[in-house]
Amino acid sequence: MPALVIERFDRTEPGGAETPPQRIHQEDFNQVLGTQGDQKYQRYGGKVSLARVARELTVLGDVDGVRRLARMTVLAAAVGNLDMHAKNLALLHHRDGTVRLAPAYDVVPQAHLPNDGELALSVDRTDRHASVTRSHLVAEIDSWGVREARRIVEEALDTVLATVSTQAPDRHAHPGLSEDILRFTTNLREGRAVGARQP
Repeated sequence: MPALVIERFDRTEPGGAETPPQRIHQEDFNQVLGTQGDQKYQRYGGKVSLARVARELTVLGDVDGVRRLARMTVLAAAVGNLDMHAKNLALLHHRDGTVRLAPAYDVVPQAHLPNDGELALSVDRTDRHASVTRSHLVAEIDSWGVREARRIVEEALDTVLATVSTQAPDRHAHPGLSEDILRFTTNLREGRAVGARQP
């Protein structure tokens, strides 16, 4: 029977039959930032933002997490994931007391669907996905105090381009998925708005 099997990141590695996997506590950023419900979207109350998420990670000393958040932000723009909201970003509280940004989850291309075309969390004060540029991504990430923001953006875009060139989507996926991601990422790489259409 066809199935989608995903390894859980909120469990420890099993140590054999005598040591089953243990839960790792996960706290989403709606909880971290003291917001609730639809406030996970920046447009509802303006209490959540990428900058606030980055600030919390910085306070926690998760420097690698801030850089991963940067790459996740580039990925969201490059694939058209409009729904990277505060409940789709989380912290993992490990048993040794360390707190780290959770891996990316619920990453779903949505730009081809009938929707308002707005990002859940704006990038450099830009809400519309189709209007985001590489400069917006660099400025947003730079505003978090991340060094070499431009290099991080360019490397992330290169990774997306390499992946979309070699990986085929599931046959049930949106028929134009690869073409969309290729266009979005190429536009960003060449300095155009993500949604630009070439003549």
